[in-house]
Amino acid sequence: MLTFYYFSNRPPLIRLRPALTLGLVLVLTSLALGCASASNLTGRDAAAGPTTLPSGGFGAPNVGTTSPPPQVDEQAPDLPPKPAACPKLESVLHQLSVASDPASFAQQHGVNYEAGLVRVVIDLHTPTAALPAGYQLKEERRLGRQVRVLAPLSSLCPLSEQAAVDFIHVPLTPGVFGPG
Repeated sequence: MLTFYYFSNRPPLIRLRPALTLGLVLVLTSLALGCASASNLTGRDAAAGPTTLPSGGFGAPNVGTTSPPPQVDEQAPDLPPKPAACPKLESVLHQLSVASDPASFAQQHGVNYEAGLVRVVIDLHTPTAALPAGYQLKEERRLGRQVRVLAPLSSLCPLSEQAAVDFIHVPLTPGVFGPG
């Protein structure tokens, strides 16, 4: 039997076998994680269920991390509400499509837009799915089920309604943090 020393040179109060120690650590860790995730579901968030994040790829956030929902001003005066017709379209892209001056809106919000085309990432239902035809999409790059394309601004909402499309969003761009 091995004796484990934790944080000091004094003998432990309880001597455990290595396999039993590992099993105890795994059980306690899973209980702690289960309690932490269950405690996050309170109030109105409990009805919505846990939030799932997209898998890795172009501009995907860190998978497996959780954060509290952002505090959003429900009455944003200058932005029209997102219609139910385009639920798989990122809100900034919907706002761009209804903006009176798309070029200035795109510049203010960091969206790559030029001559009526916008650079977006389309999350397809499967990695082998083809891009929907008839939308004048110019494929730039494909990684798994995510495809970066140049798409006409007017086709984004109808494109998001296609069965092969899970979500359409703006690709994330790397940023510089701190002094150069």
